Amino acid sequence: MPKKAAGSKRAPRRVSTQKSPRVVKTVAVAIRDGRQSAEKVFAGRATKQTKRRSAVRQHALAARRKGGAEAALAETFLARNSTGTLVAEGDSWFDYPFYDVLKLLDDDYGYEIYSVAHKGDAVEIMAYDGGQLDEFARCLEQVLRSGTVPKAVLLSGGGNDVAGDAFAMLINHKRSPVPGLGLVSGVHWSADRVPRAP
Repeated sequence: MPKKAAGSKRAPRRVSTQKSPRVVKTVAVAIRDGRQSAEKVFAGRATKQTKRRSAVRQHALAARRKGGAEAALAETFLARNSTGTLVAEGDSWFDYPFYDVLKLLDDDYGYEIYSVAHKGDAVEIMAYDGGQLDEFARCLEQVLRSGTVPKAVLLSGGGNDVAGDAFAMLINHKRSPVPGLGLVSGVHWSADRVPRAP
């Protein structure tokens, strides 16, 4: 690398601020697609928010009919647009990519959801992994600091404990000479792993 002479200054390199027509078109398409995607998501959320408000109103009306302390909570439900708070810990039932139980409870039933669920988690990880327990404790603390007592703590587990390799141990390989196991009453797992009635 050649050395610069002492005291000499290099002239700054000029950068063209003009964009090529291809870049301009690409950016325009990206902006258009982004707007369309956002409009679609917001329209879908508006529909779900309408459904949520309806669920909260129904919940508040039911609370008013019960009277007493329940009736006093009815106005709180309406003001918060919420039927209560739920805390969730679990596996993919609570962390499904497209439509999961927690989204249903939020959109269709009006619950506030706090979740530390992770798809793929086994019960053993949820119970014994320090990081997982710390995250769950933090979530509960956050809810309680807000002055809210959760209506319920939801737990989901077990599916990932028997899925995959662990589940494969329970049934025989399709080339195995040993017949499959009848794991569930009324269902027989055939050697080719297709459930059929006995």
